Amino acid sequence: MDQGNQVEELDYHLRDNFLYHFGKLCIPRGERVNIIREKHTSLIAGHFSVSKTVAHLQRYCYWPRMLESVSCFIKACSLCEINNLSNKELGLYTPLPVPSRPWESVSMDFVGGLPM
Repeated sequence: MDQGNQVEELDYHLRDNFLYHFGKLCIPRGERVNIIREKHTSLIAGHFSVSKTVAHLQRYCYWPRMLESVSCFIKACSLCEINNLSNKELGLYTPLPVPSRPWESVSMDFVGGLPM
C-alpha cells in the first residue's frame, strides 16, 4: 500500500455504523437534499445565503462538492428568488425625519413570522 492510499483510509472511520470523514458525518446522496432543506428553510435559519448554509452544514456534515449542491438548491428556492427580486426593487431607504420635540412622532416596527 502506498502512502497516498494510507492517508486516504485514515481520513475515514466507522463509529456506531456511521461513516465519518475527519470527525464529520458523511451524508449519503439520497439524504443531502433533506439536510440542505432542513438547514436552509428552518424557521430559525430564515433562508440563509449559500455561504452561511454551507458554513453551518460543514460544522457536522461532509460530502464531496457540498458547495455545488447547496448552491443548486438555493438557486431553485422560490422564496429566496421572490425575496431577492423584491429587495432589488426597493432602492435606498429614506431615513425618518428627526422630531423637533418629544412625542411629535411615534412609530412602531412590526416583526412577524418568528418561531414559537
